[in-house]
Amino acid sequence: RQFTLPGYETTDEEGDDDFWNVRLRVDYGNGGPFRASITADYADQDSGQIPNAVLATTEFIPGPFAGLNQFNLGPALGFPIQTGLDVITGSSGFLFAGLYNFCINASPADLAARSAANLCGGRSSVAGFDTLPPLADPVLGGVNQPGNPAPDLLPIDDRFVTDDIDTSYATGPSFSNLETWGVAGTLEYDLSHNLTLKSITAYRELHWTAGMDIDGSPMPVLGVSFEMNQWQFSEELQVLGSFMEDQLNFVLGAYYFEEAGDLHDFVPFIEGLLQVDGPNDLATTNYAFFGQVDWRVTEWLGLTLGGRYTHEDKEFEGGQSDLNGFNYRLFNCFPPTPLCSALVGFNDPNEPLRYFIAGVQEKTFNNFSPRAGVQFHVNPDIMFYGSWSRGYKTGGWTTRLSNPLPFAPDFDEEEAESFELGLKTYIFSRRGRVNVALFSTNYDGIQLNFQQGVSPTIQNAGDARIRGAEIE
Repeated sequence: RQFTLPGYETTDEEGDDDFWNVRLRVDYGNGGPFRASITADYADQDSGQIPNAVLATTEFIPGPFAGLNQFNLGPALGFPIQTGLDVITGSSGFLFAGLYNFCINASPADLAARSAANLCGGRSSVAGFDTLPPLADPVLGGVNQPGNPAPDLLPIDDRFVTDDIDTSYATGPSFSNLETWGVAGTLEYDLSHNLTLKSITAYRELHWTAGMDIDGSPMPVLGVSFEMNQWQFSEELQVLGSFMEDQLNFVLGAYYFEEAGDLHDFVPFIEGLLQVDGPNDLATTNYAFFGQVDWRVTEWLGLTLGGRYTHEDKEFEGGQSDLNGFNYRLFNCFPPTPLCSALVGFNDPNEPLRYFIAGVQEKTFNNFSPRAGVQFHVNPDIMFYGSWSRGYKTGGWTTRLSNPLPFAPDFDEEEAESFELGLKTYIFSRRGRVNVALFSTNYDGIQLNFQQGVSPTIQNAGDARIRGAEIE
C-alpha cells in the first residue's frame, strides 16, 4: 500500500498565502412570531508550508539503532538471531541521522559488527515520493565506500543549518490546499409572549491536503504530508422562557451531533529508513440534554441552577504501517514471515507491517455536568457572586504509534471542577467599573501530549489544578 503525496507541490518561498472566503447571511422577520436566519460560507486556501528554520542536527547523539553486537545479545534474550538493536545500554548505536551516516560509510565488516546489514540494506521505494526523482541508491550500506559504483551520498550534518531565518535549502513538499464550507440555520417561533421555541441546524465539510519539508536541506530527510476529510452535522432545540415578570428565566434543550472523518499521513525518516504511513478513520455520535434556571428570588438575591447530560459513541480504526519494515530490519527478521510477525510483535500476519490491531475500536462516554451559582445584590451598583460547576472533555485514541501493540492505545475523559468568587461594581456614578474574581479549577485525568519515540501520544497524565485571581 503506497501513499502518493497528495497534490504535491514545491515552492521557492515559505509562508506564502493565498486565501479567500465568502459568507452569506439572510435574515427574515416581519414583526410576527416567526424569525429565521440562514448563513452559508465557503473558504479556499492554496499556500506554501509554514516557514521554519533548522537549529541543529543530531547525527552525533548516540542511540539504540545498530548498536555494537556485544550489547545486542539477541539469542541471550530469547530472540533466535542477532539483532540490530542495542537492548543493553541503548546508546552504543545511533539515532536516525547517525544511522544513515553510518550506513553510507560502512564496510561489510562494519555492518557485521553491528548486525546492520538489513538496516542498511535495500529499501522499498519511498512511498510518498513517487512524483520525485528516485532515490540515488536503494541500498544505503557502503554507498560511499571506495569502489562502489553507486553515486556518493551526502552525510547528514550541519552544512545546511543557517542563521538567516529567510534562507532555507529545503526542496521537498511545500503546500497547503484547504477547502471548507458550511451552512447553518436558526429558526425561532414565539409560542407566547414569554415562551420561545428555537432550532439551530448546521452542516460543515472540510478537505485538506498538506506537505512540508522540515529538514531544511535538499536531501529527503523529513518531508511529511497528509490528507484529511471531515464532515459534521448538528441540531439543537431550545425552549426559552421567562416568568414572574422576568424574575425567572430558563432554557431547556436537546442537542445532537454526528461527524465522520479520515486522516492519512505519511512521514518518511532519513531517505526512507522508516516510512510511517498512517490511514485512520474516526466517527462520533453525540446527544445531550441540558437546562438552566436563573431566578431573582428577591431584590438582593439571585440563584442559578443548571446541568447537562451527554452521551457519546466513538469509533476508530487505525491502519498505520511502516512501509519499509524498520522493526523487522532491527531484528534481522526480514522480509516478514508469520513467525517474524509474532516474534517482533505485529498483530496480523496478513498485514505484517500494520502497527494497529485490525478492526474498529469503540468507546462510549456518559457524563452529567452540573452548575450552580448565587448572586448577592447589595445595591444596583454592587454585586457579589459565587459559582460552582463541573465539566468534561471526551476521550479517544492515540492515532500514531512507534511500535506495534496488541491493543489500540486510548485515553479516557478529562474531568474538571471549577469554583469562582467575585465582585462586580460600578463607581463614580457609573462612569467607571471595577470587577474582581478569585477562581480555582481542579482537573482529574488531565489530557496531555507525550512524545514516545517518534510518536506524539495523548495520555491521562494525572491530576492538575489552577488557582488565580483577576482584577479589571
